[in-house]
Amino acid sequence: MKNDEFNSLLKSSLKSETAPSNELNIALKRQIRINASEKTISLWYLPLILSTIFSIMLISFTFLFIPSLLVKLTLVGISLFLVTNATIFTLVGLHSFDLRNGAVIKL
Repeated sequence: MKNDEFNSLLKSSLKSETAPSNELNIALKRQIRINASEKTISLWYLPLILSTIFSIMLISFTFLFIPSLLVKLTLVGISLFLVTNATIFTLVGLHSFDLRNGAVIKL
């Protein structure tokens, strides 16, 4: 069933003054079970992953092309600081604000 059919079944069950039929109850329970079993991927990990990738690229570029040790250490320190902050913000956001359900991709 598509969402339109599900919505129409739900509306028809809510509008009726008598008890809904068994077929309608079975169809609604089946649709709820199907929706609950869908696999999803949270998009809230994407900033963390991108930050880590860009930091690895910056560290690689730093060690390959910059001869100064002080500049290398500064850029590596900044990169590690950014990755640490991105990790903390992502984990706090996912844990405290329940953001996992906000942006998902259904598989």
